[in-house]
Amino acid sequence: GAPLALVLALVAASVLPTFMEVIHRSARATVGQILYERLDHTHLGVMGAVTQRGEVMTRARTMIETYRRFPEAYQFLADSHQLPTFTLYAEPDFQLTWLMTADEAVSAILAYEATNGVRFGTIMNLNFINPFPWLLDRSAPHAIAIGADPFRAVPNPDATVIAAVEESDLVLYPRCPVTNANQALLKLYTPGLGKHTRISLSPCWDAFVRTVPAPAG
Repeated sequence: GAPLALVLALVAASVLPTFMEVIHRSARATVGQILYERLDHTHLGVMGAVTQRGEVMTRARTMIETYRRFPEAYQFLADSHQLPTFTLYAEPDFQLTWLMTADEAVSAILAYEATNGVRFGTIMNLNFINPFPWLLDRSAPHAIAIGADPFRAVPNPDATVIAAVEESDLVLYPRCPVTNANQALLKLYTPGLGKHTRISLSPCWDAFVRTVPAPAG
């Protein structure tokens, strides 16, 4: 009996700190979640199932307004081959701004289609990823590189790629913020945009609209 009791006491003593640490971390996480906000969106579906602290949400909204009001500063950085911050893509507020502006883009596309009586069947995005065909139940152009990092993962476009760009009904160009990567993608694919007209789709998005998009329906 005594040796068993001693063994049990030692086991309990070794486990208790870990158990209490788990309880402590769980309690902190639970309390922290109370202070989190859900991302407000209309069109993102499960992609918008995001929560974050209120102050980070506020910063993201403020940064979008900054991108819109002071584009010259970000254009200067892009022209200087610099990002607004060195770790921009890893920062939570930037990831939130990307989601917020993606939602804005979908709203703007739907509004443009309704106003002009068109439906864009094929949508391309001059950015690292292109969720818009999925969000809008449309098609993406074939032969276009995904994970589009023009400095590492996008080869010079050949005739097949240029043809795919030419056949894209809508090519999106994000401007919140302007970045050197997005500018590089635009330069790479410009040879395929000769049949497109550049428009300001929304405060954060320009778009290249094919001259004769597919009719609505």
